[in-house]
Amino acid sequence: MAFTVFLIIMGRLQNGEAALSSSSIAVTVMMLSVMPSMGIAQAVMTRVGQYLGEGKPAKAQQTTWDGVKICSIYMACVALSFFLIPDFYLSWFKNQDNAPLWAEVSRIAPVLLQIVGIFTIADSMYLNVSFALKGAGDTKFVSWVALTVPWPFMVLPAFLVKDFNNAVVWAWSFVILYSFVITSVLVLRFRGGKWKTMSVIREG
Repeated sequence: MAFTVFLIIMGRLQNGEAALSSSSIAVTVMMLSVMPSMGIAQAVMTRVGQYLGEGKPAKAQQTTWDGVKICSIYMACVALSFFLIPDFYLSWFKNQDNAPLWAEVSRIAPVLLQIVGIFTIADSMYLNVSFALKGAGDTKFVSWVALTVPWPFMVLPAFLVKDFNNAVVWAWSFVILYSFVITSVLVLRFRGGKWKTMSVIREG
């Protein structure tokens, strides 16, 4: 929902059509790129629940950090490709019917892909830690953080800079801020260890 509102703001910038098109490309590529990390995070969630049910919190913790390592390596490689070959991703969306618009999008979108690259590296940790906490049964805290953090750190700042020069890049920079804040909050929660006393799966 926060990203939907964020995209609405992009559409209301001075160069709204190009900003929205570039942002939509960045979000689409982002969603595709994180799918493998999402799959690993779901596997981590299952294993954490199982290990806590077996009374093995140390293994649950190790599984989570293993998931973070795997996803971080994968996302770092993908992020590098956003920096080195952005035209490969832009070619998926190339619009020959509106040359002036595409020229503007071609200028903006590569910068947004670089921002997405930084965001997704942090997001790989966020996914694994958040899913681990959910696997442990700490769903209320994870949900509360996911519902509240995007608005003051991403959506509101994007609205406040909407009249700036190069506002689309300024706004997307706050996506990085949001990702580091939400990841830090959940990592601190995970390191706190309260989740180790929870369990959604018990031995029969």
